[in-house]
Amino acid sequence: MAKVRLAISFKDGHGAGSHSHAFDPHTVSGGKDMQRTSRRRCQRHFVRDALAGALHDQRQRYNMGLTIHYQLAATGGEAHARNLVQQLRQAALDLPFQHVGEIAEFRGDQCDWNQRANDDPHRWLLIQAGSHIALPVSPSEKRRGVRRELDVLPLHMIAFETQPGHGCEPANFGLCRFPGEVSHPQLGKLRTKLKGWSWHSFCKTHYASNPRCGGLPNFLRCHLGVVALLDEAQSLGILGRVGDDGDFWDTRNLERLTEEIGEQSAMVAAFLGGLKDAMGHAPGGAGAVEAPIAGYPNFEHLEAEGQRLLPEQLKTVLKALEQSNRLRGGAR
Repeated sequence: MAKVRLAISFKDGHGAGSHSHAFDPHTVSGGKDMQRTSRRRCQRHFVRDALAGALHDQRQRYNMGLTIHYQLAATGGEAHARNLVQQLRQAALDLPFQHVGEIAEFRGDQCDWNQRANDDPHRWLLIQAGSHIALPVSPSEKRRGVRRELDVLPLHMIAFETQPGHGCEPANFGLCRFPGEVSHPQLGKLRTKLKGWSWHSFCKTHYASNPRCGGLPNFLRCHLGVVALLDEAQSLGILGRVGDDGDFWDTRNLERLTEEIGEQSAMVAAFLGGLKDAMGHAPGGAGAVEAPIAGYPNFEHLEAEGQRLLPEQLKTVLKALEQSNRLRGGAR
């Protein structure tokens, strides 16, 4: 079965923080506005849980376009960590990136992205600098792919941002030191097991392939640029694991990467079209769901092509969503 990675968001979604896909309708009470909010959240979480349940057994991701995930790690003091980040930034300056930012260094409360305005230039860098630890879930939630996580803010961050190219997400790189334990309001003190200096991040390169952004050549410049910087991190001895949805990191096969981005775009478009049809029966309609792929000038062509590629498992999910009473605001 082909791999499926979607980049779909719901307009009433929440930001980063302590995460859970679970939703308890009994915790929401009040007037009509609260009831409408309850229905919207119920619909959103039903869609997410349905997708997670369908994709969990295949270990497929439903919330991203083609993305590169990467981890960095180092030992030693802050001077050594700072020097490593400086060397990595110099390597970024030698690549054909659209922009390479200055090194930002923050400590303590300065690392809390929650205290930053939405338009703060360092907000996304700080969000990505954070880590998380897994929280317990019930066996039934685990089978559905539901996860709960608690954010862990850095004690010290040394990092910089790059913009590989138009349409691509920023690719952020750095090293952070984290606390050994954090507090949870119900679970008390929890050990983070985060030692030394580390960085866990990702860059979604998929939408650099938008024809309005330069199409395939622009996508390849962005994706291969990020890979090249990860090669430099490896030469510095600070690279941990890399997960490349295009398989280029492992294979260095350009033809395979090119084929992958084409198929992924088509399947994302086909799934988005089907999901909009399903959501059309719900309060708020198809406008309640959106994805960057809809902005492609050849979206309709991609959607038609994707119908051929879309796995039967996802077609079944879409049919179930369209027929669901829960999308119409009915009882769970």
